[in-house]
Amino acid sequence: MGICLALPVLVLATQNIIIGSLATLVIACITICVIGVIPLVGWKLGVLVSVNLCLVVGLSVDYVVHFAEAYHMSVYTDRLNRTRDMLETTGMSVVSGAITTLGASFFMYFGNTQFFFQFAAFIFSTIGFSFLFSIVFLSTFLALCGPENDTGSFKWLLNIICKNNKRKDSKVHASNGIVNERPTSQTVDEIFSTPNIMINTDGASYINSQLDTNESSSITKF
Repeated sequence: MGICLALPVLVLATQNIIIGSLATLVIACITICVIGVIPLVGWKLGVLVSVNLCLVVGLSVDYVVHFAEAYHMSVYTDRLNRTRDMLETTGMSVVSGAITTLGASFFMYFGNTQFFFQFAAFIFSTIGFSFLFSIVFLSTFLALCGPENDTGSFKWLLNIICKNNKRKDSKVHASNGIVNERPTSQTVDEIFSTPNIMINTDGASYINSQLDTNESSSITKF
């Protein structure tokens, strides 16, 4: 449920469907890895484990969102330079946040109650996997298949929708016998070969007639 809600939130936050989808995929991988830790340490699904599992998606989304937003806000257009700029601008902040959170959870291991021990294990594993997947896997995904220019953005989608609508309208006009094309030179000659009455802004009328295609048009004023 949390991952399903994370997808539209990340898409709106980054304003890009590709970046939001890749970030959601990374969060899903983090959640699966944290859930896999439970049987490895010999725990069973109980009240304390269920409470801690509710926090997994919220804790794992932090570093992923920072990198996704940095990639989206980069001044570069190609994926390699955008990934490099993302790591340069946000990498140190993510590393500092991971160190402080892992250090805080480490001291909770020495608690006397079971809740502190399990909570410390969940925090340590969630932050550890989140840091690993965000700085390694998400960076790799963005460097290999990240969007370039405006690909995947809302503006890009609107342009595609508008182009498809124009194509549908042109097909409808063509089926109805209406052709929206620029007139050729022959059509222009045919237009100017017939008398054409033009009314000026002051009310004066002019008759423009072309005697043949090789002579200049003569104008008679009434």
